[in-house]
Amino acid sequence: MSDEIKTGDITGTGIAVGHGARVQVKITVEQKQEMRNLVSELKEAISSANLSNRVETSILERSVPKIEQALESPDPKSGIETALSRINNVLKNTDTTTGSLKRIANTVAKLAGIIGLGVKKVAPYLAGLL
Repeated sequence: MSDEIKTGDITGTGIAVGHGARVQVKITVEQKQEMRNLVSELKEAISSANLSNRVETSILERSVPKIEQALESPDPKSGIETALSRINNVLKNTDTTTGSLKRIANTVAKLAGIIGLGVKKVAPYLAGLL
């Protein structure tokens, strides 16, 4: 089996192209600290978004800790991707107005960007609010 891949210019961080291609993104100490700050920002945004107690608790007790745990691992991308995707799915199915979710969407986009994830891929609903 062979892949024939035609591309234009590709720039960015952590890009893998082709069948079975994989990439491991290393983040710097400074990026980890920036992400920790963004996690704090995310917690505040979630708490102030007028979410139901069930939704807020679900995100703050299940998804956010997964991001924090992933930041301590040598390759945080997978864990963060899973957590951000889960936040997207939980919020997509809530009755909250989209205006109150914009701060969350912004923070999710920043977190995704630092580790080379496209927010449209990992959190398409939230990306649509930006």
